[in-house]
Amino acid sequence: MSNDLGLLKDYALLGAIADDLRVNPKTLRRKINQPDGWPALLWGGKLYLHIPTVRKLIEAGTRQRNPRRAK
Repeated sequence: MSNDLGLLKDYALLGAIADDLRVNPKTLRRKINQPDGWPALLWGGKLYLHIPTVRKLIEAGTRQRNPRRAK
């Protein structure tokens, strides 16, 4: 019988997310430490981010192409 309840299945360690996004973990720490920064979970001395929330924050930061600029 497994004791793994999957409580952290939607979370990933900060380092794993940084690797996946190909950024330095310090970049994500800056986003977390901003006054209205990304939410994070500190558990057992490790920093976790909620994967669906990270996806939404990335999408919210996506910029649209300026339609007035020449192609």
